[in-house]
Amino acid sequence: MPVVRMQPRNNEMVLIREVRDSAGRTDAQIRAMEQNDPKPPYITGTDRLYAEQIAAENKLYPKVLYRLAIRYKKGTDGKPNLEEPIYKGDRINPNYPMPYALAIENGYQGQVTGHGSDKGVNIVHPYETCYVPIGWDPNFPTPIDEADCKKDEAKLAKDGWVDSPNKLELPERVVEVN
Repeated sequence: MPVVRMQPRNNEMVLIREVRDSAGRTDAQIRAMEQNDPKPPYITGTDRLYAEQIAAENKLYPKVLYRLAIRYKKGTDGKPNLEEPIYKGDRINPNYPMPYALAIENGYQGQVTGHGSDKGVNIVHPYETCYVPIGWDPNFPTPIDEADCKKDEAKLAKDGWVDSPNKLELPERVVEVN
């Protein structure tokens, strides 16, 4: 956005100066503000060795596996209604409720919360997740045994768990256009 100023000694001369942002900051102000940007900590010595050791130990495990978490409502004939899947997977983060009307309009499924105008939907993924090793918690990490992890991963793969949500085969949505 250009800033127009009149020169004090000659009223006919106009000075036009370009600024970089909409707040009208000068280049010097912008450079000074950029100096306040947070920077990552500089790691040296023992901390660097510790970080490299942890990276090497956790190269393969812990790992997250995914499984399709879709259920179907029963139709009037007792068979599953494949046109209306119900997603029972992990909640999407941030997990505050989406307004009910907006969720229904966009075709999201989830747990309905609230009443009246406060009604909302907690949106969920179409999959659920599991850590390998089974029961491992990132908030309270424990040592990892690679042999046990391989056994757990083989067992979960046999049960239909995959290592990427892109490998899951989601059902196609049936949408009617009027």
